[in-house]
Amino acid sequence: PLTTLTFYRNSFPYYYVCLIPASAIAIGYLGSELRSALSTRPLAAAAILLCVLVPTLTTTYKFLRDNQEDSIRPQKQLVEAMHEIFPEPVRYIDRCSMIISYPKAGLFMSTLLIENYRNRGKPIMEDIIANEQPAALIANIPALKIGHNWEHLVDSPYRLLREDHDYLRDNFLPHWGEIWVVGKRLELLDPSEQQFHLAVSGIYTVESSGAVRIDGSTIAPDEIIYLHRGRHDIGSLASPDTVLIRYGDHLPVPTQAPLKRYFFRGLGTWRGL
Repeated sequence: PLTTLTFYRNSFPYYYVCLIPASAIAIGYLGSELRSALSTRPLAAAAILLCVLVPTLTTTYKFLRDNQEDSIRPQKQLVEAMHEIFPEPVRYIDRCSMIISYPKAGLFMSTLLIENYRNRGKPIMEDIIANEQPAALIANIPALKIGHNWEHLVDSPYRLLREDHDYLRDNFLPHWGEIWVVGKRLELLDPSEQQFHLAVSGIYTVESSGAVRIDGSTIAPDEIIYLHRGRHDIGSLASPDTVLIRYGDHLPVPTQAPLKRYFFRGLGTWRGL
């Protein structure tokens, strides 16, 4: 069973729950055979035992050293924050259905499925968002950290196609920690109207320093408006202005600062996965 660690790409910590019982039985059998074979050669048996114990004890020490802290605390904090921001279930994009009581949008982002998707070379995020209308994105995987440029993520085994990365970055706004919500950031440099595209229908809060006109209606700062998916016209009445059109009716922002740690990591190491 231990040889599966050399080729099984999803050998994350939970896999050891399945691996250890079978390995323990096999190791117990081998130990019994070894003791029988070396019962007349105690020095050889002690040397073999020492060779086995030294690396085992070294690994155990490293594991205990690196796991003194609650490693799933960042996960717990994010789950609580998501429920505070969205008390009612909404669809969201993430790596692995982290908010189990809310419906996930898009594919499960294992390295195998992402590799197959990249090999096809066909962007998928625009269709996923159009069909499933997610309200949020959880950046619990390097490829979903859309605050970074695509080039910054090119070495990640989970990386998206550039078109998908850019589409997500253009249609989500940072809200709290690694939680992003659907929206648009618009730079209005003059009073003339410009067009923008919304990927998701719903109620939006308009965050601006002055009033704006959206589709012919005057919208005051911090006012809400229902906008359908598709093209809209916008112009500033206090130009120039930076306008954020954020999904939801004044979504709350958790007061607790997000923990700056990996959500997922290897067993006995702080390397993020």
